[in-house]
Amino acid sequence: MGMVPDQLFALALTEDTAMSELSDIPYADEVVARTNLAIDTLIIRNPDKARQALEKPSLQGWFAGEVMKEFGGLGDYSGICQMVSERLIALLRAKEAGS
Repeated sequence: MGMVPDQLFALALTEDTAMSELSDIPYADEVVARTNLAIDTLIIRNPDKARQALEKPSLQGWFAGEVMKEFGGLGDYSGICQMVSERLIALLRAKEAGS
């Protein structure tokens, strides 16, 4: 997967499209991958907040806000919240499977 030029990444994020409809946007795979990487990085750097967000889903908005800050305010907030939720649930399942 090649690096996506920032202008194209910004264009994809500013489309009036829900995250679930990203497949119609050029470079959708890269947009999703970069968003997931940003979420994973935040989870790794903020394990206490990640645990709290698992227990209290309303705190997942903090992660979405931080991702949007990283992307210069671009992105679909509700879609990013959904991605945060999915990543946190995957983390929880992986942790439970390892126990």
